[in-house]
Amino acid sequence: MNFYNIKRNIKNLPYNIKNIFQWSKILWNNFDWDYRFLLDIIQYKLEKMNDYFSSANITTEETYEEMTNSIQSCLDACHHLILRDFENDLRDNHYDKFPFSLDKGFSDKQRESFNEMLKATAEKQKEFSAQLFDGIRDNYEKWWD
Repeated sequence: MNFYNIKRNIKNLPYNIKNIFQWSKILWNNFDWDYRFLLDIIQYKLEKMNDYFSSANITTEETYEEMTNSIQSCLDACHHLILRDFENDLRDNHYDKFPFSLDKGFSDKQRESFNEMLKATAEKQKEFSAQLFDGIRDNYEKWWD
């Protein structure tokens, strides 16, 4: 390692320590084989990038708007996948029509509505996953280059 690299590493030490501390909040509460773990990491990284690009003056206005819009679109999809709010809304609509009761059996109409709710939930998840991962696929080189 030459003198320049040593000097740069020493200069970057406070930033690196701060960065490790900030990431530790994300890493501490997650598990390796949980898909939410990946979404939490992606969300955190996109939020940091969005904050940086919203305050940095490094691109043209058109490029900046395109960049922040694409990041925000991915962030929105990631939030929905993490919070699963679409699933709660669909489930609430189903149970508003057909209140849950252990005393009664399920009618064909209830079962059909429940299956439609499950199908709609899977479609929404697929839609938000496509929005997030297609957005990353189409833009990651612009964001990190």
